[in-house]
Amino acid sequence: MSVLYVFPVVVVMVGMWVGMCHHLRRKRLQLISSLDPVRDALAVCRMTYFVEFPFLSKKGLEFALFKTFAIPTISKVLAATRQFSPANVIKRYDDTHIIVEELLSSHVDSLRGSHALRRLNFIHSHYNISNDDFLYTLSTFILEPKRFAARFGYRNWTENETTANFVMWRSIGIRMGIKDIPETVEEMERFSLQYEADNMVYAHSNRTVADATLDLLLSIVPACLRPTARLFVYCVLD
Repeated sequence: MSVLYVFPVVVVMVGMWVGMCHHLRRKRLQLISSLDPVRDALAVCRMTYFVEFPFLSKKGLEFALFKTFAIPTISKVLAATRQFSPANVIKRYDDTHIIVEELLSSHVDSLRGSHALRRLNFIHSHYNISNDDFLYTLSTFILEPKRFAARFGYRNWTENETTANFVMWRSIGIRMGIKDIPETVEEMERFSLQYEADNMVYAHSNRTVADATLDLLLSIVPACLRPTARLFVYCVLD
């Protein structure tokens, strides 16, 4: 078939695909806006995390954890677990990914959600972690996916999505026994920024856990491109 005939067909098909994407995105946005962000928090978060921004939400959560490595009181605990050695870091990553995805997929009070939460609390019970470190980690889960969508997504999160995400993670934090959780997203962001200003300093343990995690994340990249990919990760971080 002549290229003169194929090219218009390809253009039409691409145009139809783009048009369908816009239509479905508009319909989903209408649905999200129609839901109650408190009562339907999990339903809103499922659509935001798994349908609207699946890639950016996953990366936002990964970078949320990555940011906590810059807090010495957190990184020292993580380094002491020996879970960030080359032999163990992938298990640590997979365990975290499974628990977080289960909490996003199932209501925290459902059978599967409660099992995931009990497992999370059991893991944490072995270590002396301060309430403020727990609270800061929770704040990154609330704030980073939204920030990633704003920086790299096709649109910003809506007010419904922001509120639903806060409600969902706050309810998880309460069931984890975290105290003094702020009542609003704005208060949580102020706490998070102040905590970073007061506590985000260099420590050898920061570098240990960050390098191990970054090596794992870059392991899927061809070896010849890893130095460039590493620089890209640095650019994405604050």
